Amino acid sequence: MRTVIFLYFIVIFTINKVLLTRACNSAYYPPTKCLDKLDHYECICGQGQLWNGYTCVADAVDSRLVFNVSHFPSYIELNSKTFPRISELTISLWIRIKSKIDSTQHTILFYKTDDAQPVLLVSLIDNARLHVELLDDIYDVSVPLSREQWHHIAIAHNLSQSENIKILINGTRVILLTTSRHYRHQTRNQQRIIDSGGDLFVGQTIRTTNLTSNSMTGDLEFDNQRTFYGEITLLNIWQKILPDHDLYLLANDCHAQRRLCGDAVTWMDFVNDIKGEVKIHWPSGIYSIFENCPNQQWLHEACGNYCRELDGPHCKNESQLSIIWQKATAGQTIVQHCPGHIKNGSVYRTCQRIEQIARWTYVDYSECTHPLINAIDQELEITNIDKEEILVLRDKCAFLAETTSMNLTTTQLYSSIDLILLIEQIERLTNVLTSHFDSLTQWYSSSDESLYLGDVNATLQVHRYLVESMSNLIDDRYASLWISTNPLGNDFVRLLSSLKRLTTILAQVLNNNCDQFPGCSFSVTTKNINQTINVLNRQELHSFDYENENTQVKFTSSHTKKNQNQNNRTTLINDDSNNSSAWYSVSITSISTAHIYVPNLRLGRISKYDNINSHIVSVDIKHRKPIQQSNLFSTLVATDTTIPVLITMKYLKYDNISGNQCVYLDTKNSFMQGQYKATLFRQWHWQISSNVCDITPSSLADKATCTCLISNGTFAITSDLFDPNWRPLELRLYPLDLFSYIGSFIHILFAAITLLMLNYLRTHSTAAYIHKHYSFALCCSQIILILAFNGIPYHHLFLCRAVACTTHYFILSSYCWLMNEAFNLYIQITYTTHPAVAGTSTALSDAASKYRFLGMGYSK
Repeated sequence: MRTVIFLYFIVIFTINKVLLTRACNSAYYPPTKCLDKLDHYECICGQGQLWNGYTCVADAVDSRLVFNVSHFPSYIELNSKTFPRISELTISLWIRIKSKIDSTQHTILFYKTDDAQPVLLVSLIDNARLHVELLDDIYDVSVPLSREQWHHIAIAHNLSQSENIKILINGTRVILLTTSRHYRHQTRNQQRIIDSGGDLFVGQTIRTTNLTSNSMTGDLEFDNQRTFYGEITLLNIWQKILPDHDLYLLANDCHAQRRLCGDAVTWMDFVNDIKGEVKIHWPSGIYSIFENCPNQQWLHEACGNYCRELDGPHCKNESQLSIIWQKATAGQTIVQHCPGHIKNGSVYRTCQRIEQIARWTYVDYSECTHPLINAIDQELEITNIDKEEILVLRDKCAFLAETTSMNLTTTQLYSSIDLILLIEQIERLTNVLTSHFDSLTQWYSSSDESLYLGDVNATLQVHRYLVESMSNLIDDRYASLWISTNPLGNDFVRLLSSLKRLTTILAQVLNNNCDQFPGCSFSVTTKNINQTINVLNRQELHSFDYENENTQVKFTSSHTKKNQNQNNRTTLINDDSNNSSAWYSVSITSISTAHIYVPNLRLGRISKYDNINSHIVSVDIKHRKPIQQSNLFSTLVATDTTIPVLITMKYLKYDNISGNQCVYLDTKNSFMQGQYKATLFRQWHWQISSNVCDITPSSLADKATCTCLISNGTFAITSDLFDPNWRPLELRLYPLDLFSYIGSFIHILFAAITLLMLNYLRTHSTAAYIHKHYSFALCCSQIILILAFNGIPYHHLFLCRAVACTTHYFILSSYCWLMNEAFNLYIQITYTTHPAVAGTSTALSDAASKYRFLGMGYSK
């Protein structure tokens, strides 16, 4: 099997590398690399290259040559390759003529061997009429070309038959006037081919001054009066006759221009051989003529088709329950170890082939999940719900809330798989509840009114239990499980999406049963989630006020714009010109721990920058829209007009911060057709745009106000955090070099030898006593000096100070013992040279001298 797969890749590589380069220059059409991104492929090209829907191509291919008036010969000479020997010929090019072109002949293409006359000449005569010379035949087009417009010219000819020529302008075949040249010996009629080895020029004609020369490159004289003035692009020459359909597509189809390259001479062969003042510009601008040029969606689809054909039947990369399944070929089985602290558990998955495609098989994660999670899954199993079973749904949600708040605090979960399975349970229960309320606006029936009116309390309890379950899961005691999810934040976005759907359902219930709630509002307060939902008319919206002390979020509504500058307020700016009887639903949700699970740290950035520095707040404002079939019910829809929102939030850290910005959470790429899109990459990011959200500093240093022009989103504040207690990482410094260490160790060695010798010889003189203590002080000072530089951490301040004091003490002590030695010598010399002094004075005893020296040597 592996041998077959290996041979398959060899064949695919040969097709893309060898066959492509036979038609196109491989330097400008390199092989394409496919990057599997789970839900789509991405075609990777090198620097200065792009994916054109068929292969990678250099940007320089989409270029044009500009021929202007010049006093020096300016032309293209084909030097990079030898023109082949051909019997069939096809030429394709795009041309734009300058408005100042005159009636003289202007050369577009010129090829000449060793004959006196050119074997190939394409030019413009008589005010832009096309003129073609091939071997002995001359072909003239009667209709002139328009100036300052792009025209496609195609010439196809079987050289063995002079009448078998096709000239197309803009995809339409034109009428030709044919004449022939006659030579004295008629030698050229005997061989109807174009020989190789000649000189090919673009934009210039040459005159021959040495007709006997086999190579004309050294004897060229240019005819400046026949120089071309205009622009040329995508000039290709084939040594075969292209079908009429291909010639038509070259003039009218954008894909044909991207796909076809000349097999005799390609466009990039001309671009590499510019001489004189010919300018090259890109892009060419030719693709703007076509109506079917590919858009980004087509390019993505073409990339997917190309990569799938290149890879063959295979299963793509997939991230499921934080386990990454790498791409596998059909029939391959992948083994992954369970994450977390389960050492012996493993899961298996097979890439199963189904005809021409391959799909991953189902995975049994029971070995990687905690038994409690499996029990919860069985307990919460529910298929559908109707009016009678909404109480069953309430009981199951109550069980989940109780389990996540009590049992899991004493049970050590295995890994992040257990956490994600609990999130899936919340999603499933949310889907059961929301599926029935979605039918209110899609398939309304008067018989359903009893469901919404009769089970309001049960619906509120379901909402409360699910919010409590979410609050329990995002508690900081599960932070280690959240951090190990892969990719970080994607699963929290799933939980946040379920919370938003629950909020919408509760707002819908509140909207249709406002008379059952005091003040037409409902609030839920948990440890980590605080939520309030209010149904307000236009006047009540102006005076609406909300404040949450736990998260330090204030929400105030005002109809005047001057309130935007008030501190500690969140303002809704409304337009009084609208209907004053309109009703609105205002939902405000603050999450205290969300900043941990959806961080804003960017890849490659220092962690001190762009940190979420506030609690995350979700605001959802919807407009009430009555249902025509019912007098009681109405639905909530997005507001037609933009309602600016002002949110005042408190910084989590406000000491030594800078670069504060308001951000909003963008999760539009997280879901596809209503389903969560599992991916190896983050499908969310915090958007920073001053046009959408702007920050206004508050009079209080620990708060700021975000002014956002969207009324449905999740907001936060980011800051560059510079902790005042931050210290740089400890770096071990070694200020002493090798010679210093050698000197210190030699010093210690000789001092220690001196000390040992004096003790071994048992000398009892005063001088020996001084030398012993002097050697001891030297050893201690050098040893402590080395330890002070290499063994004491910086953060141990007391120890550093103690070592510094001790080092200085022994260094000073060594100098004091030198002073004792000098004092002892002075006494000995004085008593020896002055006996009278010694006789009149009391002789110093050895014992008294030693105590005196100890005091002078160590007490200083």
